[in-house]
Amino acid sequence: MTFNNMQRPDDQNNDRRNLIIFMLAVFVLFMVYDVFIKQPYVDKARALQEAQKQEQTSQEAPIAKAPAEPVIIERSKAVSQGNRLSFESPTISGSIALKGARFDDLTLHNYFETIEDKIEVSLLSPSGTERPYFSSFGWLATGSSANNIAVPDKNTLWRVSGNNKLTPTSPVTLYWVSPQNIRFELTISLDKQYMFAIDQKVINNSGKAISVAPYALVAEHGSLASQKRKAVILHEGPISYIDDELYEKKYKDLFKKGRFEEQGSRGWIGFTQKYWFVGLIPQQNEETKYRVIGQKIDDTPIYQADTIGTETIVNAGQSTSNTTHFFAGPKQVRMLDSYEKELDLPHFDLVVDFGMFYFLTKPFYYVLTWISHTVGSFAIGLLMFTVLLRLMVFPLAQKSFRSFAKMRVIAPKMKELQETYKDNREGMQKALFELYRKEDVNPAAGCLPMLIQIPIFFALYKVLYVTIEMRHTPFFGWINDMSAPDPTTIFNLFGMIPWDVPSFLMIGAWPCIMCITLLIQQRLSPPPTDPFQSQIMLMMPFMMTFILSSFPAGLVIYWTWSNTLSVIQQSVLMKSMGQDIHLFSFFKKSKEDKILEEVEHPGALDMIEHEIEENLDDNAPITPITPPKRKRKKK
Repeated sequence: MTFNNMQRPDDQNNDRRNLIIFMLAVFVLFMVYDVFIKQPYVDKARALQEAQKQEQTSQEAPIAKAPAEPVIIERSKAVSQGNRLSFESPTISGSIALKGARFDDLTLHNYFETIEDKIEVSLLSPSGTERPYFSSFGWLATGSSANNIAVPDKNTLWRVSGNNKLTPTSPVTLYWVSPQNIRFELTISLDKQYMFAIDQKVINNSGKAISVAPYALVAEHGSLASQKRKAVILHEGPISYIDDELYEKKYKDLFKKGRFEEQGSRGWIGFTQKYWFVGLIPQQNEETKYRVIGQKIDDTPIYQADTIGTETIVNAGQSTSNTTHFFAGPKQVRMLDSYEKELDLPHFDLVVDFGMFYFLTKPFYYVLTWISHTVGSFAIGLLMFTVLLRLMVFPLAQKSFRSFAKMRVIAPKMKELQETYKDNREGMQKALFELYRKEDVNPAAGCLPMLIQIPIFFALYKVLYVTIEMRHTPFFGWINDMSAPDPTTIFNLFGMIPWDVPSFLMIGAWPCIMCITLLIQQRLSPPPTDPFQSQIMLMMPFMMTFILSSFPAGLVIYWTWSNTLSVIQQSVLMKSMGQDIHLFSFFKKSKEDKILEEVEHPGALDMIEHEIEENLDDNAPITPITPPKRKRKKK
């Protein structure tokens, strides 16, 4: 036997030698590739990345840092230090720090911290105070000019040219000349309300071309910014509108993600609070970078919203300019709308959080404020508008109440059917269907109109919560501020007992009145068929009272007045249908209510199924179901 495939020892040695040579060759080629090809490419890419990073950093607005070891000083003392340029208009007053050209001192004339009207609201504060809040404007050296020219920064001392006080009739100009003989100017003007216009200009006398880009920023420092009261139905924090898109960012999300950036040609950006807005409006129809950052520097939370304009090359002897508008004031909707038209801004009114029912809340706001201005009282205007709103939904409410009343009318007949079909559930269901058909009653008919009314009343609720017109506005009696909770509480008999009640027990007189209207309204409505649901519904008025007791008194008054109008409408309807009204027997059920609870009503799906079965004709020819024809794709 011979083995032709068996290799000789010499062949095996040759194979091993060839394998070793192959492996050495692969190793040498790998080393050559790594040293002479890959590594130079990696080094080049790393250098390019570093260069791009430096260029990007040079093209970003500087972060307005706080002192390493901040010493909190009083605001009045802070604004008295250093050189400042004062400004004043019929609505605001304050000053601009010439060091860094910072807008860090602004007070609102017509708004006060408390209802005593003694201390005006200070919207902006200098660095070093408890809550620094300011804005500044400048230029970034970009491209080849990044490290070759000096630009103004937070330590730059600007000089005043011309007027020494900024007013609506007298703009001012600040200027600074760099070591390269480049002149930077800020021409600031102010209208009669809350808008500044900052025209930035660069005059290149350096003898060579430079590359610059304008920026503007609003910065908010300190722990108070991260401890804002959370409101479920209201956004407070960074907000922007860029190219037909609204962006609302939370403070805590900025710490997680670091920053938010968007590019656009039209928009605005800033920080919103319940009643105030501080923001930037860059030059419109020009590509702009919008950014919001949140970070901690030396354990100090810093939030900053800024804009960066288009990079511009300024040749020797030439100049360039850019205009940014700066708003700091109350969120008055009509004023915001006027700025929207005047400056061609997209949806500047959205600094007011109108919510998802914008199409309802804004018209409601206009009608409510028009009525209030006409009658001269926001309190009376609120009551009149609530009546108007109840008239608008009158047909829907009437349909719901009529359906509820009819259920009470047929309660005795339902009791008879229950006794007749005591042991026949299916027969009971069919008999109920026939009774509903004969009496033209639909147990589910009252639900749909109520669902339609929910967005309407929630929209008004939203308007009352965010409108600044209700702030520090009194109501009749003991309510001095409709935007604050009712100051009384039932637990000290509304002030008759000298006891400081804990805040969670501050259930005032108006919430108690609201609770009574809710209980009466509950008595006029048919009870749930399920006993457990009935017990839950019995507790709902008290739960609602406890929850709404911490809400603004104006909201509670609106809710109480709306409930009262509903009770009147439902009572009149029930009287017209011959129904007895048991308003004050809250815990004693009427005979009709007991019957409605005992009878097992068919569900909405059962009723729909029954209607379909009744309308089907068994003798009708059955039409075969054919699949739809496929559409031809266009070439």
